[in-house]
Amino acid sequence: MRGIQGSEMPLAALEWYDHNKQGFSYEDASENGSCLVVAYQCGRMQMMRKIDDNKPYLVDTGMFIKCCKWNPNGNVLAVCGSISENGGDPKGVIQFYSSKGQHLRSLRVPGQSGIVNAIAWEGFG
Repeated sequence: MRGIQGSEMPLAALEWYDHNKQGFSYEDASENGSCLVVAYQCGRMQMMRKIDDNKPYLVDTGMFIKCCKWNPNGNVLAVCGSISENGGDPKGVIQFYSSKGQHLRSLRVPGQSGIVNAIAWEGFG
């Protein structure tokens, strides 16, 4: 399997959401949702409810990860990078996940480089 047996898994992002912050939407982060994400370049993520979570949500995005960011409410995680389908040229993509690791949407981003290097959320998410 990719990035598991005997190969290095370089870290792409480490993202923390502080549940003590006040959000701006009607859909705040759930108590069972993640607050800490460890994302690897190979496309795998570990979403944890607390630092010593012994049953984290494990997600394989199927993409090369460059960056990830929580929305201002902590209920959606955006993950950016690139994806290659059928060995073709990489395409820039942003994928959105719930705080429980459920894939919500994918957004293809046109561009010359074939990769999305960074993302930011608007103040209200």
